[in-house]
Amino acid sequence: MILGMLHVNRRKGESIACRHCDEVINPGDLHALIMLKFGKRGEKAWLVYRRVHLQCLAAWSLVTFMRKSEARAERKGGRPSGTGIALPDEERQNRKRLIRKRAALLRQLVKTDSEEECRLLYVRLKGIRSQIAETGVDLCENMARRSDVSVIRRKLADAQRKV
Repeated sequence: MILGMLHVNRRKGESIACRHCDEVINPGDLHALIMLKFGKRGEKAWLVYRRVHLQCLAAWSLVTFMRKSEARAERKGGRPSGTGIALPDEERQNRKRLIRKRAALLRQLVKTDSEEECRLLYVRLKGIRSQIAETGVDLCENMARRSDVSVIRRKLADAQRKV
C-alpha cells in the first residue's frame, strides 16, 4: 500500500505541530514530510502534506496503514453474508450447474437459425427448467442480463408452437 511520498528535510519558517504526537517541530529541526495524493486516476488530484518527527514516522505509518486497511474492508462490495439462496451446498452446486447449462443452451438458441434445432433446444430447456424448479428455488427471469431477450422469446415461442 502506498502511503505517500517521503521527504526528510529541515523546517524553515514558523514552528508546526507533529501530526502524530502533536509536539512542536521547531525551525531547523530534522523531520519527515509525507505527501499524500488524493483523487482518482485520470481525474483532478490534490496533495496533502503531513509533517512528523523522524522518531514518530514508523508509528504514524503503522496507524495510517491500519486505518486505510479497515476502511477498505468496510467498503468491500458484494452480497452481504447470510443472504442469498438458503440451500445446502450440494443442492446449491447442482442448481448453479443447471443454470449454467441453461445459459449455454440459450446462447446456442441465439446462434442457430434451424427450426429443428430450435425445437430440440426448446425441449432441453423445458427439461432443465423443471429440474431447476425441483431444487425449490425457481428462476427469476427479471434478473437475466441479456441484450438478446427479444430474439430468445421469439425463437422459443416459435418452437413451442411447433412442438
